[in-house]
Amino acid sequence: MNTNPPGLAEAPLRASPSLSPASPGYNGRAMKRILIVDDEPFNVDYLEQELQESGYRTLSAFSGHEALDIISHEPPALVLLDIMMPGMDGFEVLRRLKGQEVNRDLPVI
Repeated sequence: MNTNPPGLAEAPLRASPSLSPASPGYNGRAMKRILIVDDEPFNVDYLEQELQESGYRTLSAFSGHEALDIISHEPPALVLLDIMMPGMDGFEVLRRLKGQEVNRDLPVI
């Protein structure tokens, strides 16, 4: 059952391209993958731009359900989680994540 607001169900999973040593923002460190979870596309785009320019890889989710699905398939090093989202809010996402042994140590901001 789709609980996303109209228009969000079709939002594609977006992953940033890998940076090479020739890419702007590459700093020689292993790039960490950060999951951005927010129902506001502007916020997601802004955070993606800032993080990618700093050499991080990003994944984006526009709902709590989408975030949990991404985490189960491509565990990130960090989750930036919006609290106020329609459907499953950030508190419920966090409760479900921390209820799974494999995700208990996953940092969430």
